[in-house]
Amino acid sequence: MRWRVRPRRGWLLPLLLGLATAAGAETGEDAPWRLGVHPFVATTEVMERFRPLVDHLSAETGEAFELHVANSYGAHVRAVGDGDVDLAYIGPAGFVRLWETHGEHPVLAREVLGSGASFRGVLVVREDHAIETLAQVAGHSVAFVDVDSTMGYRMPMALLERAGVAADDLGQKQFFGNHFDTASAVLLGDADVAAMREEMFERFEGRGLRALAYTPAVPRHPFVARRGLDAERREQWSAILIGLSGHADGPAVFAALGGNVAEFVSGTAEEYRGLREMLEVTR
Repeated sequence: MRWRVRPRRGWLLPLLLGLATAAGAETGEDAPWRLGVHPFVATTEVMERFRPLVDHLSAETGEAFELHVANSYGAHVRAVGDGDVDLAYIGPAGFVRLWETHGEHPVLAREVLGSGASFRGVLVVREDHAIETLAQVAGHSVAFVDVDSTMGYRMPMALLERAGVAADDLGQKQFFGNHFDTASAVLLGDADVAAMREEMFERFEGRGLRALAYTPAVPRHPFVARRGLDAERREQWSAILIGLSGHADGPAVFAALGGNVAEFVSGTAEEYRGLREMLEVTR
């Protein structure tokens, strides 16, 4: 089996979306708080999606926030664990990895979609491909997102493992960096099978892709604070996130985030313990 990391289509260098003014920096004001996000879609799209939330946090706290988009899922986990960001939106598997490598971090909120508080991943193939079962994936090339992606690698790989297909049984294992590019890889013939979030598959369903198998549902993405952040700010930021559904800014923030995000609710690390145990097979 060959391992291969593919360059991302539309990949950009890590970007900082600064919301503090140059004048503020010159007058010696404190540095902005940093909201970190992993590159689950192209960096420019992440910036567009999260800009309204960053604006809202700045307005509600009276303090400047900026957005930091990591250049990989692993880099995002390290940034959170090392305290390089103050608040982070992180995938469930990324949170589990953070837990394993840097210890438990405070969960301030977790997202809920109109479809519920959990989500699934899916392994897909072209509509005309001969593969019909998970066992038949052995020997074929598979497009994944990132080794720390919940639905772009760890859950689908666990699904394959349980069907008797180990990583070494794959013909080629490629990482494309985001969910859109894994879908494109199958459509363009760069891979036979792809792993992605169910929401991404729904964008391509009926346009050349069909579902091979779905993963079990798991809790959705949490927002976590860096370790050492004072309790007063943790409570304030948590209240702001959870209160968005009743705020005038809520509809615009949720619409920008996309994916049918409906609200943020309270969450705990314990809600992800079952996922942590489930993912031990792909550690």
